[in-house]
Amino acid sequence: ITSTDASSALLLALTLGDKRHLSTDLRTAFSDAGIAHLLALSGLHLSMLYGFILLLLSGFRQRWLATLGSIVSVWIYVMLVGLPVSAVRAAIMLTVYGITAMGYRGRVALNVLSLTALVMMAANPLLLWDVSFELSFLAMLSIGVYFPSLYKIGRGWKGILRRMWGLVAVSVVAVICTVPLVLYYFGRVNLYSPLTSLFFIPLTMLILYLGFSGILVYALGWHGSLLVAWAMRAAGWLSVGASQVN
Repeated sequence: ITSTDASSALLLALTLGDKRHLSTDLRTAFSDAGIAHLLALSGLHLSMLYGFILLLLSGFRQRWLATLGSIVSVWIYVMLVGLPVSAVRAAIMLTVYGITAMGYRGRVALNVLSLTALVMMAANPLLLWDVSFELSFLAMLSIGVYFPSLYKIGRGWKGILRRMWGLVAVSVVAVICTVPLVLYYFGRVNLYSPLTSLFFIPLTMLILYLGFSGILVYALGWHGSLLVAWAMRAAGWLSVGASQVN
């Protein structure tokens, strides 16, 4: 498989959740680097799409119209990619978040997470035994409980250093608190993934922004090949980086 093919496959996986073209070597590289979760459409992807659409619609004088448009766009996207559990969970959370934002109400992360779990369990009680569901909610619960305290360590830091610490803190909490489940189901765990996240998460965000922009440009009938080319190049960097870690 050529580097171009690998970049295209990775771009499809990250933006549309289509992992059929990913090679076994690339999947293994992501797993060994502790960033396999980036290949699953989840909160990172959906929150970026939500923020992306919200930014595009920020010109509306009525803020609720922009929020409603973002919520609808997220659900259209989730349906297009086949309603994976992780994406549905993130979409429900963003919907609750958006609705409370339209009402100018305070939002408590754990309350939103609890409501999301109740809605999904009511629709399908068997999700309680789904490993993706368990890991996803345990990670989010852990972040909601422990992240604020850990983040306070870098409270006085400025700019990019503070943002980087936020990424590390989220990763540390999610990795450590999901260790029991990961060991139980998979028999192995990668404890240095919080460090690799410093490079890979920002790069993934760049790929997603370029990819979403390219999709939007094509949907409007314009030529977005340059955006897609940039996204593919960034995907190539991500692929090489994951391979080099090992």
